Amino acid sequence: MPGIDWAAVEAAIGQEAQRHIVPLSPGNAFEVAGAAMDLLPASDEFDLVVDGVTFRAQAYRQASERDWQYLVAAAVGDWSQLHWWTRAN
Repeated sequence: MPGIDWAAVEAAIGQEAQRHIVPLSPGNAFEVAGAAMDLLPASDEFDLVVDGVTFRAQAYRQASERDWQYLVAAAVGDWSQLHWWTRAN
């Protein structure tokens, strides 16, 4: 289409894209461990209470893998005890 201001389109789309990108926390335990395993975040972190204990969890994935999710969780505050497992996508 003639007359499109691509600089304005790029700026608008770039700004909106930020709302949809999974935030990275380079210093946190999940991000450090995931990066060491060549995994990419696939969800935001989320908290869930199970049996009175609050756990924080996050889904990861491999760039070339579509069949599996890699999940990590830890009791909130106990970041030295990460629990990883996989489940079918």
